[in-house]
Amino acid sequence: MVLESEGHTVHTAADGPSGLYTILRVRPDVALVDVGLPGLDGYRLAERLRSAGLRTYLIALTGYGRREDKKRARDAGFDAHVTKPPPMDYLLQARLRRFREIGNENQGQTTISGFRNGEIVVCP
Repeated sequence: MVLESEGHTVHTAADGPSGLYTILRVRPDVALVDVGLPGLDGYRLAERLRSAGLRTYLIALTGYGRREDKKRARDAGFDAHVTKPPPMDYLLQARLRRFREIGNENQGQTTISGFRNGEIVVCP
């Protein structure tokens, strides 16, 4: 996987319940979540993660890119909305945005090298 070649540890989950469990257990820097997951859709998964206080950068993956689809993702708690397949440069930009957020939360004490090897959960 491309993300692993960039130095990330990647965890995958095949459905909503296992995605929720994995994200809560791992507490990754970034989670790519398909909104159409079986068992627990991505919108409900994002709502539960935010209700639990998780600050992971959540990216909604979907085949739909209308304005109302993007709003629904934001309302559920996603930080970003991307139509499939996500371009790699977008994923790298998301990684940099999260790095900046972590740096701000820690008063700039996070390093790029520390973030480079971040945890990522993918729920395709």
